[in-house]
Amino acid sequence: MELWQEFGGQPPIRILINYWELAPDDLRARLDALQREGFSHVSSFVPWQAFESDISHKLMKFLQAVSERRLSLSLILSPDVGVHALHSGVPRDLAASEEIHARRAGSGPCVVALAPRWHALPSLHSAEFMKRYWAFLSRFLGFLSDLDRSQSGVLRRLSVSVTGSFWKYYRSPGGGSFDSATNAAGDEGKSGSASFLKYLSEQYSQREFADPDAAAAQRWKTQSFEDVNRRHFAQSAEDQFRRQSEQILLRKYLPVPLEHLELYTPEADPAYLHTAVLQAAADGRAEFTRLSKLVDACATRETAVDRRVCRPCVQWTGFGGFQTLSDSERQFLLLKSLLLVASRGGAVFLEDREWRRLSRSFRKRADLLARRLAEGRLRLGASVIQVVPHLWSPAGGPWKEWSRLLGPEARLCSSLDVLRAHPETKLVVVDPALILRAEPARELLDWAEAGGALVLPQGPLVTESARAQISTRLGVKQGRGRAIAGRGGASRQTYELGAGKVHFYDPQATDWRDFAVSLIEEAGIRRRCQLGDGRLQTISLESESGQGLFIMNGTSRALSTDIHFAESVRVTDLALSLTDSPNPGVVEPEQVPPVEPARRFSLEVPSCGVLPLSVLNSGTATAVVAVSSELPSPEGEHAAPV
Repeated sequence: MELWQEFGGQPPIRILINYWELAPDDLRARLDALQREGFSHVSSFVPWQAFESDISHKLMKFLQAVSERRLSLSLILSPDVGVHALHSGVPRDLAASEEIHARRAGSGPCVVALAPRWHALPSLHSAEFMKRYWAFLSRFLGFLSDLDRSQSGVLRRLSVSVTGSFWKYYRSPGGGSFDSATNAAGDEGKSGSASFLKYLSEQYSQREFADPDAAAAQRWKTQSFEDVNRRHFAQSAEDQFRRQSEQILLRKYLPVPLEHLELYTPEADPAYLHTAVLQAAADGRAEFTRLSKLVDACATRETAVDRRVCRPCVQWTGFGGFQTLSDSERQFLLLKSLLLVASRGGAVFLEDREWRRLSRSFRKRADLLARRLAEGRLRLGASVIQVVPHLWSPAGGPWKEWSRLLGPEARLCSSLDVLRAHPETKLVVVDPALILRAEPARELLDWAEAGGALVLPQGPLVTESARAQISTRLGVKQGRGRAIAGRGGASRQTYELGAGKVHFYDPQATDWRDFAVSLIEEAGIRRRCQLGDGRLQTISLESESGQGLFIMNGTSRALSTDIHFAESVRVTDLALSLTDSPNPGVVEPEQVPPVEPARRFSLEVPSCGVLPLSVLNSGTATAVVAVSSELPSPEGEHAAPV
């Protein structure tokens, strides 16, 4: 793999090296093996505990070994569940202290079920924990500063990454579904509760909440708003954690670049906890379907901090359920993760040992796909964005319908910074649990006035100043809107605003189907295609010449189906257009009879298969159909179809 300039030198497939586990000779041998395979970049966590007790200077030797081979390196600093170390790298004395464990209300500590053992997660609200963590970051900054003075060449290709840490894993395992109402995230332990009360006091002392009088601020603190306030508090705490981490690292002089990641480990998700327990007690194999659904849920969430969108990343560990899956299942999950996050500028993390377990032919094809994603030739846009109070708690209102109709083109975000990064977005929905303040309301109305469709909930979660601004700009008091009825209470009131529209909806509605379909059609959002078999999924990526369509079969059997388009199109095997040189495993165009444009095609997708199609308008160019993309594997190795 070459250095990925489109991603600031960060490739879509990032290989992890656990330097603290390796003897010097083993470390050098692994780096040499990766270099021979063509990698020019490696990544590594810096376990907090390992750094504090590094009397052998393993990190220093690792940096030197990487520099000698002219490899680029990214070091991930935040404590994260995917670190292959006891207690996720947290110092033992802190991990063992029950006083600082994060807790769910009435359900005990928040735990993570990953080897080498299950452990309770510490609270990132704990003053004791965070004081030690800030000291760790300061010591690491001093370590880099010393290197910059004495061995500056070692840092030439180094970058530092911080993540969202443990926040997204503070959820109850109850319900089993990622978006179950029981899975709302938040730490309600001793430290978390104290921080929540402090947040309420500071938040509602602001002038905007004292309108029209000082007594109005008390309304926002009542029990009826507790769930809403806890969601806002959880997101505020996570954002502050990111900002403060960055401030400490940049406090003096950080001699290397810094990036923010939204790193997610499906195997550690609380929604997978009960499944992991049952599987371990039975045959020891992970539940492939649940892990695949968790990747889908992760792909719909997008994070930003201070106007910068965090790179979405998925990690598959070498010590969780992923390693117990079959070859084809692991390959399917890797390709799916790569398509969903690398098409948005993100990456997939995998330990070097897990990468080598994959067949040689699969590694080559995954590398080819990653190159094209890094070049920006395949991009995943966001047609609909729903703004939520907390990214890792369940979304309300019509969200499930957006997700069902548009898949990963529907996105959740907790910051309008994400909206600024997606000029292609046509529909923005405000979640019914979001407290809408004056400044965000102004920004959303400006966006709608420029030609977008804004959907706002009716209800009490609007400040008086925001309500007055909305009423004035829309002419609500003059009755300029028009009512549109819907089933299940999903009616809406629509107002014209400049080149766009603003719609109001009732959050208590029960049937969102017609509501979502009508708004998608009005906003001009085209649903790419429709499959005849609901067991298949599609990921649609925009390409230079049209559309890259990936049909995904996550079942254990081959599936035959029809694919329907709204207009006549030409279809070709996308693998042909992505390949720079002839591939002996792919059917060449001249070997396949040309196919006339049509609105319907018959497909057969192999089990755990990913079928790549290029879709062109009927008048664009002559194309062929090559629907069987199962490539023969060299040396008899098994490879998932791609």
